[in-house]
Amino acid sequence: MPFALRLKKVRRYDVARKNLFLLPVQLLDNTIMECTMNETSTGLDLLHHIAQRLTIGECQYFGIKFINRHMQYEWLDSNLPLKEQLHNCVSEVFVKFSVRFYIRNTSQLKDDFTRYQFFLQLRNEIIEGALLCSTEQAVLLGSYSLQAAYGDFDPERHSPRQLRDFFLLPKRMSSQEELFLSLLIQVSEIHRSLQGMSPTEAEAAYIVECQNLEGKDSYLTSR
Repeated sequence: MPFALRLKKVRRYDVARKNLFLLPVQLLDNTIMECTMNETSTGLDLLHHIAQRLTIGECQYFGIKFINRHMQYEWLDSNLPLKEQLHNCVSEVFVKFSVRFYIRNTSQLKDDFTRYQFFLQLRNEIIEGALLCSTEQAVLLGSYSLQAAYGDFDPERHSPRQLRDFFLLPKRMSSQEELFLSLLIQVSEIHRSLQGMSPTEAEAAYIVECQNLEGKDSYLTSR
């Protein structure tokens, strides 16, 4: 049985809109954006649609990818119609908005919203283990991530045991409960020291720290 993308027809009847469909796209914060496209929409049309809704001014660094019938990620061609490319997609859930082209110096990015997407991408790669880091680096990155998302340390919300439900550290570090809690204690201590750092500054610090990771050059160039 062949795989097929389940595109949703727009329910509201309108002759001028009868060829519209809803395409769910997973964003870098793991939420789903439903994009209304038409049968002639291309990959570039979809990218511009998402960038506009996210107010991203530098969409040239991003792309849309999906898992094909061979269970491999494949980038959408900017110039081809969506339906022509997605008919072999495994599932609508696996259509993803993602950073496609990295730059070595992210301080050159002019748009804060673009920089935020870079932060989300790198955070996801750290958590999933695609980008490797040491224990010490993971703790520092976790504290920056916490500051970026939740602001200054609050003892009522950011105790080590409460942080267990937050995605801060690489998943591989959560297998041993005692070690995991000790790392969260360190994250909490560093987070406390970041008092006054703005979310934008914390995101920038996270990106800079990722740029210092051993092996990050081969990872970024392999995308």
